[in-house]
Amino acid sequence: MSEFDLECVLKGKHKGGRLENWYITDHGLDDDGLPVKGAHGNIYEDDRFRTGEYIHTSVIINHYVEEGIIETLNTYYTLGRPAGKDRGSD
Repeated sequence: MSEFDLECVLKGKHKGGRLENWYITDHGLDDDGLPVKGAHGNIYEDDRFRTGEYIHTSVIINHYVEEGIIETLNTYYTLGRPAGKDRGSD
């Protein structure tokens, strides 16, 4: 997906901050009984939260792995280092 395509998909969404130490978990089932997921982590560069605050997102709509972005119902977040990644083992 090109950068332009990604911007079009995310148009109208609130640009959230950067999630560090993030991980994805099940958030239950949607109205059709299908599983939905959400992300958890420490948030940075987002005026809605204290720097480093631990948050959980709403339901993830898309996970753009190559771009390092997750899109939720109302927001999209940049993904930093995932949880459990040893900072010394790049």
